[in-house]
This record gives sequence, C-alpha cells and structure tokens, in this order.
Amino acid sequence: SALPHLIDFASSTTEAKLGVAALEATEKMATPDDLEQLLDIVSDAQQGDVRRAAVRTLKAVIKKAPDKSSFAARIISSFRSTTEGEVREQLLQILGTAGGSRAAELISTHLNGSDMKLQLAAIAGLREWPDTGQFKTLSTFVENEEQGTMRKQGFSAMIQFLTERPDISGDDLPLLWDDTAPLALSESEQIRVVNAMSKQKGDWALKILDHFMQRGLTDRVTARAEDGKEILKKRLAAGSNDE
Repeated sequence: SALPHLIDFASSTTEAKLGVAALEATEKMATPDDLEQLLDIVSDAQQGDVRRAAVRTLKAVIKKAPDKSSFAARIISSFRSTTEGEVREQLLQILGTAGGSRAAELISTHLNGSDMKLQLAAIAGLREWPDTGQFKTLSTFVENEEQGTMRKQGFSAMIQFLTERPDISGDDLPLLWDDTAPLALSESEQIRVVNAMSKQKGDWALKILDHFMQRGLTDRVTARAEDGKEILKKRLAAGSNDE
C-alpha cells in the first residue's frame, strides 16, 4: 500500500503544499492503524496547513470507526504531552469527534476554563460530538454564559449540530430544538431557528414557529416565522398526500 509512504512523506516534507496534497490523498484510505502517525503530524508539523490537513484526515478516520471513543485515550495523551497552544486546540477538536466519557470530562474542563482559545476549541469539539450525549453540556454553557463571543459561538455550534446531523433520531430532535429555541436571543439567532423549523419533517416544529410569531424579537423575525409556518404546513400536507 502507498498509504504509509504518503503519510511519511507528509510528515517529513518541508513543502507545505506537497504535505497537504499527500494527506488529502490519504483521507479516504486512512484507517485506525494510521492514528499514531497522524497524531504525530498534528503534534510536530511545522506548517499549519499540513497540521490542519492531518486534523481533517484524523476526523475522517474516527468518523468511519464503529467505536469512536476508543481513540480518546491516545488523543488525550497527545494533548497532555504538548504545550503548543494551536496543537492543543486542534487535538481538543479531534477529541470531540471521538467522544466518550473521558473526552467529555476534558472538554467540559476547558469549556468552563479561562483560556478563550481552548474554550472555542471545546465548543468546536462538542459541535462534532458523535451522539447527542453532550448536547446538554453545550446548551447549559450557552444558557449561563453572558452575551459575547463565547455565547455566540456556543449557540452557533448548537444550531450546526442540529442541522448538519442526519443521524439524530426523530424522537430526540424535537426535544433538542425545544432546548435550543428559548436560547435564541438576537434577531439573527431567532431567524436561524425559524429557518431550520421550516425545513423539519414533523408538526412539532409548528409550535416553535408559533412562539416566534407571537414573541419574536423584531418584526423581521415574526414575519419570517409566519412565512416559515406556511412553508412547513404545505410540505407536511404534501407529505401526507404522498402517503
């Protein structure tokens, strides 16, 4: 297999573009057996572009694995053995892709810590969590955080988690959105929720749209909620007719 040679090349080349190209070529082929080498690139690469390409490849490997949390211990070990700020941030994001109880403990520590860059990395990790098990950690953080960058990033991560994950069960989705909708405080946040509701497949979303029709922050929000409700009702009616 050419794979080990590509990873070796990516870790040793001084040409960032070539290193990135080599890692991009490995992204679909890499397996858990390549974890150590890829983590070494994240920890040791001199070029930021090469390190970021290794991060993408690692996330792809973990997402394909049936037991994602089995990677957590090795990632945590790498995290604790480096003092390089950007490396720690990227390892924390990768850790979120793996998930599991040990990952949750470390990410929660830094989510509620004083290092802003590691806080943002923890939020990014929770955004990529492999199941819904840590969504409450994220929503509690957003609920308790004062207005500002961290709260905004946390809320955005909640929306991305809910809208970009087709694997969330139909039973969980309404409950998670019920937790999210009341946390939308600004006009833009409320519109993001309203837009997402108009694309749902269940009539549970009508209740959330009704809430923003009646209590939206601005006229723009209420008007968007009214339009969204009509769009959703038409789609639900069309769906029931198809059945």
